[in-house]
Amino acid sequence: MGPKLKKGLTFIEVLLYLAIVSFVSFSLVVFAWNVIVASEKNNTKQEIYSQARIVSERILFEIRNANDINFADSNFDVDLVTNSNYKLSLATDASTNPTLFYVNNLGILMIKQGSAQAFPLHSNSLKVKSLIFSNFSSADGKTKNIKYHLELEKGSGSSFAYRDLIIMEGSAEVRSNSL
Repeated sequence: MGPKLKKGLTFIEVLLYLAIVSFVSFSLVVFAWNVIVASEKNNTKQEIYSQARIVSERILFEIRNANDINFADSNFDVDLVTNSNYKLSLATDASTNPTLFYVNNLGILMIKQGSAQAFPLHSNSLKVKSLIFSNFSSADGKTKNIKYHLELEKGSGSSFAYRDLIIMEGSAEVRSNSL
């Protein structure tokens, strides 16, 4: 009879096999986690930028299409976030007069047109950190300009994995000026 062949693995071979499998598995988990985090960051940035652009365009649209600025009812050079009674009031057509912009107690930018119910300009996942309207109208009243400074944030609560803030500024002239 010939020599007896041993079948199976030695203890060292099993440990080596387990070490290699553990290293590969750990590397795959770390890679997958990084992909998930990058995706969350990308989705957050995409949402905040698209909503900030929409809010900005709506503010500019309403200012440009207003007939006048209700200076007595508007609060300029103050942060609308600090007091929900602060607002920008625009004189518009009869059906939407006045058009009001204000920030509610939850940090949501609201627009109210005439007697209609106010509605938000962005989703509840975003919060206005700062909104300041400045009056840049000429002293003679021939040109009426409003500048805005807007800071929107996503992820102000502890449940968000990624936080981001965008700061936008712009200005517009009330086009319905009678010269």
